Amino acid sequence: MLAPPTLEETACPLCGGGGRQVVVSTPDPLALQPRLFSVVRCQRCGLAYTHPRPDAASLGRYYADIYSGRGGDAMNSAQTNQGMWYVHEVRWKLLRRHLRLGPEDRVLDVGCGYGAFLAFLHGRTRCRIHGIDSDEGSIRENLCRDHGELRVGDLERADYPEGHFAFASMLHSLEHMADPVASLRRLRRLVRPGGHVLVEVPNFRSALRGLFGRSWFPLMLPQHLVHFEPDTLRRTLEQAGLGKVVALRATWCPSELTTSVAPLLGRLVGATPAASPGLRARLAGLALIFLFVLVDLPLSVMLVLLGRSGCLVALAEVTGEIQEPAPTWEAL
Repeated sequence: MLAPPTLEETACPLCGGGGRQVVVSTPDPLALQPRLFSVVRCQRCGLAYTHPRPDAASLGRYYADIYSGRGGDAMNSAQTNQGMWYVHEVRWKLLRRHLRLGPEDRVLDVGCGYGAFLAFLHGRTRCRIHGIDSDEGSIRENLCRDHGELRVGDLERADYPEGHFAFASMLHSLEHMADPVASLRRLRRLVRPGGHVLVEVPNFRSALRGLFGRSWFPLMLPQHLVHFEPDTLRRTLEQAGLGKVVALRATWCPSELTTSVAPLLGRLVGATPAASPGLRARLAGLALIFLFVLVDLPLSVMLVLLGRSGCLVALAEVTGEIQEPAPTWEAL
């Protein structure tokens, strides 16, 4: 039996404040310890973050067999299926308004997973692609393994040269980082002046988060350590010295409703005594397909227009020389 994880108390990752108020709590998904994981809101700056959280040595067990291993096939399919190409098109529509990439430009995706976004960019621009991810299985099966420079590891210890990239992205990676400001500062040093950084994170201000509470799928405790809203994401980017934020808005979050409903639906169908396990699985699958097509897709479009969808996207232009860290909140 695995030992309980070591949990650590932390100050606010944005302002260092210690005052906080619990917003939502959920049990340990692996049932390794009796305490709840909670999202708290900093009473000084408003950032939502996970508290307490597993320490660095314990956090890895919450990723085991999710991104590769036993869960690898499902995750690979989720990241590389044809439906995700529409998500990349939405991102590309934003990018092409503000930057031009060509065959001589180097791009970096931090937390690149199975490489779908890098493959999309390479197909559109023929740029020189680089990816880094802490999951070895994702790199080993990466779509770009034959024509990209890929690394297993984390951004903090990567030895890329300063100013090496014309463009860098963090797509659903920043929320996994214990110190998002420090991670963005590190990324800032790797992008040349005039380059751009794209960040996409779950939107804690999502209307469906308010509806589903702790069952909201993008919550993902305790893997997600920071939970951004538009104002706190902007302040994080600014405090990291990224330069000019040229776009920050809600964006399409595919399957936000369906993935949040799925566990509840599974429990309901599983409690149907007259149906065999195989029939129950087929019934649940059909119900989720109808839910996605008839409700999830049109609802997600409406939530984007209202600014209350489950994802936020931000694009920053790196300007001038590398800046010194912004003043601490205590100094303001």
